[in-house]
Amino acid sequence: MKILITGGSGFLGQYLNMELSKHHNISTLYHQTPRNCEQFNSQQIDIRDYEKLKYIFESFKPEVVVHTA
Repeated sequence: MKILITGGSGFLGQYLNMELSKHHNISTLYHQTPRNCEQFNSQQIDIRDYEKLKYIFESFKPEVVVHTA
């Protein structure tokens, strides 16, 4: 399953990155500090940037979004 995680560098997001990546294809988004996001398919983004967020959705095509931002 393709899962997009927002807030990937936050407390909850970091654990989701580790656990969900074990059995799923994840893409994780972070705003400023990457923390463990660098170990995964990740992108730095301000989620208020509609055009960049739209591009991420169109290119990754997630089946599930876990919004922790």
